[in-house]
Amino acid sequence: MTEIGADLPQQINNIPENELHLVPSSTRLLNHIVDSLVGGLLINIVMKLFHLDFKLDGPINNYQDMMPLIKFDLLGMGIMFIYYMVTESLTGQTFGKVITKTRVVDDYGHKPTPFRVLIRTLCRFIPLEAISFLFSPIGWHDSISKTYVVKNKS
Repeated sequence: MTEIGADLPQQINNIPENELHLVPSSTRLLNHIVDSLVGGLLINIVMKLFHLDFKLDGPINNYQDMMPLIKFDLLGMGIMFIYYMVTESLTGQTFGKVITKTRVVDDYGHKPTPFRVLIRTLCRFIPLEAISFLFSPIGWHDSISKTYVVKNKS
């Protein structure tokens, strides 16, 4: 577990080091797995409620044949967008973060504003955003929105 003063920008060093701790990559991965499972469940619920079917009619020979897959991807992105916006705006936590006892904070250690959550959520859809964690414990959706995932206060 990394203490806040060690990895975060200067502007938040006014927060006492013993108050906030960045979570390790393994915790971030667990959050992602849980949130992906919840997202998959939500997608299935929406598909059943609205009788949506995205089956392919045969082999993919042109772009028109790909429309069911494109529609499914757009539905999934929309549901995940709403999921992250609602949960992180209202509570600073997704279901994954509740399980791992973590939360999202801004650079002052507070629950982020809805605007920061919007930026954070939009950045999750940047192609290859997940590889940003290979270079830093803070991903692009964190650094661009100036938000951090930390352990809950005891």
